[in-house]
Amino acid sequence: AALAAFNLINRIVEAQRREIGIGMALGVPRRQLAVRPMLIGVQVAVLGTVAGLGVGLMVGNAFGNLLESFLPLPVHRTPFQSGVYLRAAMLGIAIPVAASAVPVWRALRVEPVEAIRTGHLAARSSRLTGWTGRLRLPGSTMTQMPIRNVLRTPRRTLLTAVGVGAAIVALVAVLGMLDSFGRTLERANAEFTKGDADRVVVQLDTFYPDNSPAVIAISDTPVVGHIDAGLRLPATALAAEPDDNVDLLAEFVDLDDATWTPTIDDDRATTSGGNPGILLARKAADDLGVDVGDTITLRHPIRTELGGFSLADSEFTVQGIHANPIRTFAYLDLADAGQFGLQDAVNVVQAYPTDDASRSDVQRAVFGLPGVTSSQPVARISEAIDEALDQFVSFLFVTAGAVLVLALLIAFNATRITVEERRREHATMRAFGLPVRTVLGIVVKEAVLVGIGATLIGLVGGVAFLQWMLNSLATTTLPDVGIDVYISPTTILIAAIVGIVSVAVTPLFLIRRLRRMNLPGTLRVVE
Repeated sequence: AALAAFNLINRIVEAQRREIGIGMALGVPRRQLAVRPMLIGVQVAVLGTVAGLGVGLMVGNAFGNLLESFLPLPVHRTPFQSGVYLRAAMLGIAIPVAASAVPVWRALRVEPVEAIRTGHLAARSSRLTGWTGRLRLPGSTMTQMPIRNVLRTPRRTLLTAVGVGAAIVALVAVLGMLDSFGRTLERANAEFTKGDADRVVVQLDTFYPDNSPAVIAISDTPVVGHIDAGLRLPATALAAEPDDNVDLLAEFVDLDDATWTPTIDDDRATTSGGNPGILLARKAADDLGVDVGDTITLRHPIRTELGGFSLADSEFTVQGIHANPIRTFAYLDLADAGQFGLQDAVNVVQAYPTDDASRSDVQRAVFGLPGVTSSQPVARISEAIDEALDQFVSFLFVTAGAVLVLALLIAFNATRITVEERRREHATMRAFGLPVRTVLGIVVKEAVLVGIGATLIGLVGGVAFLQWMLNSLATTTLPDVGIDVYISPTTILIAAIVGIVSVAVTPLFLIRRLRRMNLPGTLRVVE
């Protein structure tokens, strides 16, 4: 928004450059000449800030409604955050005023004769102008004109593209957050439900031998086809700094024979090299600063000879990186359970339904068995994670809607100003007999070229901004989830619609003005 304000106000003030030159030629002090264009910036700043604060309150209310739906508390207090709004107001006023000061300062530095010169809005000669003048472009003069118009005014073209591109940057970043979260959820769902999405995770109330009656009772349940027994224990991966330790849920799985085993993402999976092996999430490995083949220290419970438990520190080799994006999950081979003093012991069972049974049948059938504390379909675990992340994503939808409207307004405004600046050129073409559709076609083609540049700026800047958001904001908001940067084709399409289509369509709203243009009056403006 700040870049867009700078671009738009800069263009408005530059349009008054000839009036400033006339004032200097008449002997008016330069300080007085600066007052009028500066007041324009102040007016835009104040009005824009008031409107922006109003939109901020509306978006804040939308966020408040979302919070009330997620957190059914008896009382919700949403006091006005005066400090936040004050900083926003100061920024909203300072940027447009600064945007006004720069072109005013540039206009007051030139000689009056330079500022008064007729055709000040037309392109000045530049290196691009000279280069393209020697370049033979295909097509007729009308075909070449949009390209040459863009290249002969590189500064104005760049300002317009950056102004529209700035809005696209914010749009791509916010929609990219939605894409990245969605991609992360899909990865987690695929990992949880692979093999058999109907399997039920049965948690036992303590540790049982793998051939105990409690385990056999689950296996003999009529609706259960087969089971895989394992272990789940809390553990902590120790880092160089205690604050950087990572809490893990260590799950022992028969990596050779179990129906469900974790997907190993890393092609560099290695052997343990003497130490027990462990599979970490990419997020956990990055937070610990380790990679495949490195050794980590795991603080974990270990059963003592008297049957109790104590904490022990053991060395484990990172054998690979599993595909689950949630860093809490870590997997070990069930054959290494002796490291925890739990050889041939289990406390969790993966129950798979028979062909004619559903996951609900299994859940109900095993829940009443001795030793069972909970039975949850693995799909439900995935759904619970989805619901938790969906709450966060809901706020992004509100933000994306506000940013989309902002981007469309900026694109429309920037293109409208460009058309207004070229009204004398359009009047000249009309005076030479060119039909309105030909003039409009040139304007639309020029807008498309600027829109393409704005879209490229927006996509590149949006990816960089998204990367920063995921590395900073998401790291503190969702520290246990590894979110990779992902921009979906839909987001790219929306960016193209905002950056190209909306900019190209804007001149169509000016057809009536082109048809009713007073040609003598328009051409006489700068005589």
